[in-house]
Amino acid sequence: MIFLLDILGSTVAGALVLLTLVQFNNTTSDQKNEFQSNHTIQSGVKDFSEVIEFDIYKAGYRVPHQDIFLTAKDTATKFLADLFNDGIIDTISYYLGSTSQSATTDNPDDKPVFRKVNSGAFSAIGLVKDLSITYNDSTKSPLSAITLNTVNGRKLIKSVSFSLIYESQWKSNESYQSAQWKKTIYPKNLH
Repeated sequence: MIFLLDILGSTVAGALVLLTLVQFNNTTSDQKNEFQSNHTIQSGVKDFSEVIEFDIYKAGYRVPHQDIFLTAKDTATKFLADLFNDGIIDTISYYLGSTSQSATTDNPDDKPVFRKVNSGAFSAIGLVKDLSITYNDSTKSPLSAITLNTVNGRKLIKSVSFSLIYESQWKSNESYQSAQWKKTIYPKNLH
């Protein structure tokens, strides 16, 4: 009888150890997936921000007149610069697309950000949940939309602030991982 109780006790103890190992494996797997998702998000934000920073820092470079910003809206911008340092003034445009333009992702909030240089086609440079662009004057105060609708108002732009929320394209642990990037860029050629 004691022998049977020993076998039964060992079976229960073994089952508990096995369940603990299974739970540990599931937890480790979830943490690995979350880590990979966070890494993907951080890489996406880094790549996206490098493109924007490169372009905006060049705003007005080698432009012989003060009409540098042709469009200055909260989700779109268009400006002039010698982007490739070849003596040719380039026109660079950005705009935030709609959720219907990002059908390749499971995230219903993803919107593509499009970039265009000169007469080339618009190409998506990243997917974001939200993008906000603010244009600031020499006192670092935001310029109003009414001011930015005029050529003289856009001449007052001395810095451009970007704020974006980047989310994972797929759920991890029943939610989308996110990262936020905020940066105010002071192009040298706007002063």
